[in-house]
Amino acid sequence: AIFGLARYLSNGTLDTAFGNRGLVRTYFGDKQASVRAIAIAPDGKILLVGTVSYQTVSSTGAVTQIEALALARYTTTGALDTTFGQGGQLIVSLLGETDRANAVLLQPDGKILIGGSARTPNGGYSAPTETAIARLLPSGAFDTSFAQGGKLIAVLFGAVESLALEANGNILAGSSHTAARFSPSGATLTLPSSTTLTAISDPAFTNHTFQPDSKILFGSSIGGMNKHTHIAQMQRYLLDGIRSEEHTSELQSHH
Repeated sequence: AIFGLARYLSNGTLDTAFGNRGLVRTYFGDKQASVRAIAIAPDGKILLVGTVSYQTVSSTGAVTQIEALALARYTTTGALDTTFGQGGQLIVSLLGETDRANAVLLQPDGKILIGGSARTPNGGYSAPTETAIARLLPSGAFDTSFAQGGKLIAVLFGAVESLALEANGNILAGSSHTAARFSPSGATLTLPSSTTLTAISDPAFTNHTFQPDSKILFGSSIGGMNKHTHIAQMQRYLLDGIRSEEHTSELQSHH
């Protein structure tokens, strides 16, 4: 697998002025790569963020499966931006074994926020999935003014799936069942209580988004009384985890 990128014109046809006839393919050596998020900078540069996976073999023959964050930045023409990382590409390690990226956000100052998860090496799948946020400089180097050497990793609420920025620079991080607020330096400011987390995760929420006022919307779809009926549910929470509004609709599906 590779990083793939395509650009289309407004009429839906490939933009042949971009990449190779509208398409760009980027390899990370012999590693498997998958894209999870994309961001466009004010200058038009394109940032892809995802995960690479590969195996290492020790001197004793032990095989370890490694996952790490992968980034690639492109110019407006689709060429790799050689001012970023190593020739436009970058592999980032957090805890060093099972690191995954799910979200990316470009700050107004050009710094790059990446949200995802990490797991302690040698902990196996029994180790908890830790909340992970990394901040990079525009060059791709870790921003050492953020958290611990540019990395915020803690057992908080699992994987980060979305990121948003408040006007004062505070960072909002969300998952399918909760959200938290962090200061610009990476200090934890707001976390819902464990009781609230249980209440929020009760429905099968599948999507969420932040409003401009920092409230978070959760959406879900659940089965109704028969196979032709589905219930669409939306709940809105304050960042302290208190539900402020709920809306439920019954959708009829015809086969």
